[in-house]
Amino acid sequence: VNSLFSPLYKKKVNYETVPRVTYTSPEVASVGFTEAELKSSEQEYISSVFDLSHSDRALTEAETQGFIKVFTKGKSDKILGVTIVGSVAGEMLTEFSFAMKHDKGLNDIMSTIHPYPTFSEANKSVAGVWKNKTKPEKVIEWLKLFHAFRR
Repeated sequence: VNSLFSPLYKKKVNYETVPRVTYTSPEVASVGFTEAELKSSEQEYISSVFDLSHSDRALTEAETQGFIKVFTKGKSDKILGVTIVGSVAGEMLTEFSFAMKHDKGLNDIMSTIHPYPTFSEANKSVAGVWKNKTKPEKVIEWLKLFHAFRR
């Protein structure tokens, strides 16, 4: 677009959302910051990991080697980076690239209906891992008391 329409119209590229895939066996795909970059920046982040050996589709295809690792900003659902290792890691990465480009977070991925059984359903599962790590314990205790009272 820039080469065709500059200087009348220019688009700025956000290099933080450009996906990278290495086509090995298994594939290695990533977008955004790596864990090493986050550690060196001393930025607060949470790492959530879902092992593909727990994916029903991966089990069905006998492709259980790999994982999805998502880095979020503190306790928010803002995705800072994703690394996926697996047989179709490049295909699975697209949802995260899209979410990051359009300022969507793990709550949005978790609330999206994914077909079952698919490899992309593991994206929703890693969002569930994050949700479990960041759940508000005090609110949950209060809700337990509230529902016990209602019974």
